[in-house]
Order: sequence, then structure tokens, then C-alpha cells
Amino acid sequence: MKKCLILLVFLSFFSLQLNAQKDNSDYKEVTREDLLSLKSVSGTSLSPDGNTIAFVEGGQIKFIPTKEKSAPVQVANGHSITWSPSGEAFAYIAMEKNTRKFQVYQYQINTGQIRQLTHVKEGLSPGFLDWSNTDKLVFTVRIAAKTTAEPKTSPPSDSSPEEGKPLIFDLSSQDGLAYSGIIPGPLKSASNAHPPSNELFVYDLQTGQHRQLTNDNADYNFPKWSPDGNSIACISNRGMGAGVLQKGLNVISLKDGARTILAPPGETSKLFPQWSPDGKKIAFVFHSFKDSKEHGIAIAELNNNRKLRSIKTLLSDITYDFTWAPDGKAIYTTIMDKVFQPVFRIDLKDKTRKAISLPRSVAFGPVSSKSGAIAWRESKGDTPSLIMFSSSEQRRAVDIYDPNPQVKSWNLGKQEVISWTNSYGHQRFGVLIKPVNYQKGKKYPLVVSAYSQGTHLNAFQNFAHGGFANQEFASKGYAVFFPGPRLPWMYGAWADSPEEAQLIKGVKGWDLTVDDIETGVDQLINLGIVDPNRMAITGHSNGGAASVAIITRTSRYKAATILAPAHLNWVDKILYSDNTEGVFIPPTTFLGLEKTFAEDPQTYIDGSLVFQTQSITTPTLLAIGENDHAEFTLPTLQLFLAMRRQKKDVQFLRYPNQGHNFYGPASKDLYDRFMAFIEERLR
Repeated sequence: MKKCLILLVFLSFFSLQLNAQKDNSDYKEVTREDLLSLKSVSGTSLSPDGNTIAFVEGGQIKFIPTKEKSAPVQVANGHSITWSPSGEAFAYIAMEKNTRKFQVYQYQINTGQIRQLTHVKEGLSPGFLDWSNTDKLVFTVRIAAKTTAEPKTSPPSDSSPEEGKPLIFDLSSQDGLAYSGIIPGPLKSASNAHPPSNELFVYDLQTGQHRQLTNDNADYNFPKWSPDGNSIACISNRGMGAGVLQKGLNVISLKDGARTILAPPGETSKLFPQWSPDGKKIAFVFHSFKDSKEHGIAIAELNNNRKLRSIKTLLSDITYDFTWAPDGKAIYTTIMDKVFQPVFRIDLKDKTRKAISLPRSVAFGPVSSKSGAIAWRESKGDTPSLIMFSSSEQRRAVDIYDPNPQVKSWNLGKQEVISWTNSYGHQRFGVLIKPVNYQKGKKYPLVVSAYSQGTHLNAFQNFAHGGFANQEFASKGYAVFFPGPRLPWMYGAWADSPEEAQLIKGVKGWDLTVDDIETGVDQLINLGIVDPNRMAITGHSNGGAASVAIITRTSRYKAATILAPAHLNWVDKILYSDNTEGVFIPPTTFLGLEKTFAEDPQTYIDGSLVFQTQSITTPTLLAIGENDHAEFTLPTLQLFLAMRRQKKDVQFLRYPNQGHNFYGPASKDLYDRFMAFIEERLR
């Protein structure tokens, strides 16, 4: 009897193992090709009756009915979709084949006919297009005040890399070769006092004619028609040309182009204006680099003459996309909540919030229709991109379109939220991807993706911010961690109090950056998930800066891969602040410093990580695109040269024809090199 019982237990266990193997075999391991095959949707736009959603997928405009799930109808390459008042057609911006310049096209839903509407000689500025209730289109055209000669770059004379391949430099490279032929830019001529700017143009669908509405070099963006079609709300700067971040809220008269400034730029930038359905209010996003509470959505109330009556704050949270409810009594917007980003309905009267999106997800771009329907895009740890739709706020939203159904058959690493308390007593939240087929009690190698707070951490991690820490690493047996650290220039956005802002900004902010990451990593080690002897750190831009800060302060990481790190040299921030990134914000304000460089140069030197290389022992792979801005390329080059002089284990990759973000063969090449560099050192 006892032997039979033992045999029965053994057979039951064996059967469970077979079933487990069978179940597991139904899923495939994630590969590079799988991740490259993923599609994302953007630019969703609802028809006025709510019966059709148009969107962009992989550069292609498509649309689907909302009443039932069906395959999308493909239209053409394009973006910036805007519907006609009747909902029978939509307009979009696309590149004209012959001239390679952007123009406006119209698609007729019932017939499938495509018609080119504009033939603007200069071509349109991509991104801004709106259709009025009076059948007029407003768009922007980049107008140059003076011709600006762009400098050219060339590779070193003794090296001619293949397409997508970098120039590689290390300890054995010839002296001076690393910076030979490089011109970090784009740099603009000092004589060009007025850089090119976006000017407003209006196209009349009835006459087929367009006319220029503004011509004052004020760089107009995000134009939106008033419901009566007589005015345009937009943002613009003080006439300093394109790229200036301090922008004000304006109303432009269609009749004569007269500009009324409702809210001047000041130190708070205004963005994304939208008229209320009755035309009596304009909602807009406001954002400050200085004050941690100067972020959110405000409502400008107008009188009958379109003059400002008052501006009231509706929301004091960081947000960038919203839409009016059709009744004008509420606004739908996304708000970052730790590592999530739900869609909320914000009541204008009492400011109450109601979440309408799926829990634990990251949502983008809510849009509404006159019928009361709502749609948005959504992502989670196991879902790259969904279009969600609700016929009204009372009904539960459903996923109307999934461009990546194949992901359901993938063997993914489980993605979960991690919380911890840092050394400053701040509660922190991050995201962990566990290795595929994770076994409790087993310790795994770790890759830390160090991009900053404010990232959509709980979204599906594909090619995360150039750091490439993602589900492919999980499929290879790595744990992947996104701690979302704060950096010194984030004091105005991610501080919960003035006291916390003081800790984040300035030179001491680097210590907080490192602490945010290290205490999170310690939490994973204490949980028994991570092998502390097999850890790497990676990052792009802000994440690259955080990675450099880490390796200047600890030697416990066995590898660091860093792409286009931001703001490593605060002295260079002074030298290039007038033409880098188009950011006309004083470096003192941006970095949260009390004194200028002339008054206190030592503080700027102390905050510059390029001068702290003597303590680095981590093998490091650096990469830049040659067409990136000087503020990224030069300090990365300086970091490499400093480490090289000190005989550090460092390589420097310089990719021709690439900017701050990488595309095409260069992106794949960089991915291969980053992953190989990490895998070799974490074996």
C-alpha cells in the first residue's frame, strides 16, 4: 500500500511536470527580431460622431470603426490627423513625392479618395494641423528670416565606416583621432539674430486657396480653431525664433491676424491650448523649470470680445495631453502616478478626479468626440500598445485595436512594481522585469536602466531610452530594473516640497540621483533576486548622466553602457546655452544654482561629472551620434579622453549621420555592441 502511494505521488508529480513543460512550450522566447517587429500607434483622432478612430501606425495612417472590432483600413503615409466637421473626411500632413516637402492631404471616408490640398512652396512644418467648423485649415510653415549655412561634418581622413557602423576608439587609438573631423552641432551663425520660426497659414477648402496669417517671427505652435472659426488659439514666444521654451498663450484673429496675448511667457511655458465647446474658455498646459508646483492645466476664461477675464488653475500635476468633455464641464487628462499614468476625468466645478483607464497601466493622448465617446492609447508590462475606446464615460472602456496580438504567445519576464525608501526617507517606486521562468531563491544578474523619473516606467519595455534594457535581457536570464532616479535639473518638476527641491538641485543633487538608484538596487539584493557580483548599468540622455554619476561613486557595477549622456559638463552648459537644444533658459535657472558662472565657477566645475573620472573603475562603453547637439557630444568626448588619459577601461563609439536618438542600421549595431559588452562582463 505504501509503495502504491509513493508511486501515485511520483506519477502525479511527473504528470504535472509534463503539463508544465507542455504549457511552457506554447510560448516562445523573446528575440531581437520579435522586439523589432512590434508596432506602436500614435496620433489617435475620433470622428465627431465617435464612430471612427483614425490613427498612425508605423508612419501609416489607418482607421477602424468603433462599433465592432475589425481590421483597420490603411490610407497612406502621414500624420497630424484632423476631422472635418461632418466626419465624412479627415485631413493629414504627408510628404509630397516630387518635392519631398510636407503638404496637406484629404481622405474621403466613403469613397477612399485622396486629394492633395496645399501646394505651399516652402512646405509645411510637420505636426500642426486643425480643421475649423467653417471648413478652413490652419497649419504652420517654417519661415527663415535669413539664410543660415549649416556646417558639414566629415569622418577622420583615415577612416571610412560602412553604413550604420561607428568609428571606434580605445586606449590604442592614435592621439587626437577621437575628435578629428567632428563638429558637434547643429551650430547657428551668430549673425542670424532671428532664427527660422513657424508662421500661421490658413487654407480655405471652399476656394482652394491658402494665405499667410502671421509674419512676425514669433514662432507659432499648436494652433486650434475657436468653435465659431473666427479665431485661433496658439502658443508663441517673444519673437526669439524657433525652439525657445518660454512660450505664451495667444489668440489670433482670422480677419486681420491681430494677436492678443492672454498669458505671456514669463518663466512658465504654456502649451497645447484647446477651446471649450462653447468657445468661452481655453484650457492649456503650463510648465515651469523653477517651481515644483508650477505645473498642470489652467483655464483661461474670456469675455465676448475674446479678451482675458481670468485664469484659474484646474490641476497642479505634471501632464501633457488632455481633451475637453463634450459638455464642457470636465477635462480628460493623463497624470503620472508613481510608475503609472491613468486617464482621469477632472470636473471643472469641484476638481474631483475619476480614473477611467485600466488599473496599473500607462495611458497617452485621450481624445473625445461630440457624441461623448472617448479614446486613448494604453500600454502595460505585457502589452505594448492598445487603442482603448468608450462610447461614453459611463461605459467601461474596451480595447478596440491591438496592433501586436502576437505578444500573447511570448514567454515574457513578469513585470512588477517595486517600492523602497531611500536614505533621505523618500518613498521611491520603480519597475522590475524578472527573468523569464524566474525561480524564487535563485539570484540573477541585473541590468539597471537609469533613465529619470517621469518615464513611463510601467509601459511595455521595448527599446527603453536607448539603454536597450528590456524583455530580451529577461529572456536571456537577466533581471532588469528601472529605478526612475531624479537628477539635479529636475527640482522644478519632481519635488513634493520646497525642502525636497533643495535636495534635488545643484551639485548635491548628484548624491540624491545615486541614492535613488542604489537604495533600489539594494532592495532587490535584499529580496534575494539579484546577484550583487553580476550587475551592469545602462542609460541614454538623462539615464546616461545618471549612469555616469553612479560609476563615479561606486565600483560594484561590472559594466556601463552609456549613450548621449546629458549635462555632464556644466561649464559647457554655459558655453553652449544660447544654441543648444534651442533652450533659452539661463543655466543658473536650469541647474537650480544661486550664482552665475562668473560669480562662482567652482560650483559649476564641482557639478561637472567629466571632472570626476579619477574614481571610475567600471568598464565603460560610450556612444554618441555625430549630429547630436554640442552639449551632448562634447562632454561625452571629454569623458572618454579623460578616462583614456587615466588608462581606464573605456571605448568610445561615434556614429555618423545619427542624432540624439538612433535609427536604422546604426541602432541595430549599437544594440548589438551594448548587449555584447554587458554579456561579456556579467558571465
